[in-house]
Amino acid sequence: MGRIKKIPFLATLLFCTAADIGSTLFGQSSQYWAGHYEAGVELNPIFAPALRHSPVTFIFAALLGTVICLWMVNQFPRRLSAVGMFLGALLHLVGTGSWLIEFGVYGLVAMIVIFGIARILVEIEWSAAGIARSDAVVNP
Repeated sequence: MGRIKKIPFLATLLFCTAADIGSTLFGQSSQYWAGHYEAGVELNPIFAPALRHSPVTFIFAALLGTVICLWMVNQFPRRLSAVGMFLGALLHLVGTGSWLIEFGVYGLVAMIVIFGIARILVEIEWSAAGIARSDAVVNP
């Protein structure tokens, strides 16, 4: 078994994953929350059956999936890990946004806040990894 290395963008991915899980559950209908779990809506075919089984099963499956993905990414070279983690976070943000847009202005405000937090986390983790930030702005 290999040594666990520092995975780039870990906090960002975990935040975006939590936002996606939360928004998925928040977006379910009152019928779903009345116990009719077969009414669950999830576009990801891997996790849709878990959501339709129960919210607890969905959360467990999402957490297990996250652990498996983290283990897999840990096997990659550091630069490839960074790309994989960043893309994973981005995809979770898209998933979060697809739920929140259903809530109109409030959803838009929530999306702006969540995207802003994710951006701050990326900036912090980028800096901690020693990746140079390009501040080159062309001034006329």
